[in-house]
Amino acid sequence: MAVLAACGAPPGGQFRTTIMTTSGGDPLLVTLNDRTGLMLRIGGARIEPTDFRDAGLLQDPTVPTAFIVTWLGGMCDNDTALVFRPTDAGYDLQLDVHEKLGFGCPAAGILRALWIETSEPIQVDAITISGEKRIQLILEEDCGPLVAAATNDAKIACYALIEATIGPRTAEFASVRVAPEDGVCRGTECSTADGIAAQPWRVEAVDRKDQAHAWRCTYRDEAASCTAFTNPRAS
Repeated sequence: MAVLAACGAPPGGQFRTTIMTTSGGDPLLVTLNDRTGLMLRIGGARIEPTDFRDAGLLQDPTVPTAFIVTWLGGMCDNDTALVFRPTDAGYDLQLDVHEKLGFGCPAAGILRALWIETSEPIQVDAITISGEKRIQLILEEDCGPLVAAATNDAKIACYALIEATIGPRTAEFASVRVAPEDGVCRGTECSTADGIAAQPWRVEAVDRKDQAHAWRCTYRDEAASCTAFTNPRAS
């Protein structure tokens, strides 16, 4: 077993770290909320596959005040959140895996391991693991040249164009893209309110059933007016 990195926080606070993996997948953000006041540090750990258990606990053989929690992750994991709290019988470690909802996600398991150090020894037999895997709906927003312009006018226009098209239906869509209808920004066309209002805009979105949608929009006075294309892939 090896500790890859460790991050601390004030007792009873929130701890954050990033778990790296050599078995595939992106680095994973892990947060741990301590309700006991005993946590000192957390970090990624590398363990032998023979020691792995899904939702398992291991005593650290080299650090008496540390233990390791292991679980089976996936290629679509977005982040993992843990809560460590006292119970009448000992401690509960709630482990919730948040998954991105996407298409074509490989059905491959990833071994995850988090090292936890406390201010006093805790036997893993006194800890129970609870929690669940939950899908967290991630909407990928791309305002293209409006983001590149990096002005307040561009930011307001980006939000207005998205609001006028998918609006509050963010849970229905996986991605949304905003761009000038001709795909080009000239001069201040993407950086000032007047420039943005001077040209038509196209908003394209893909819903969570992989269906394409598109709108033609005009923008003025921090608001957008949009009309849906009958054929989403038409321009």
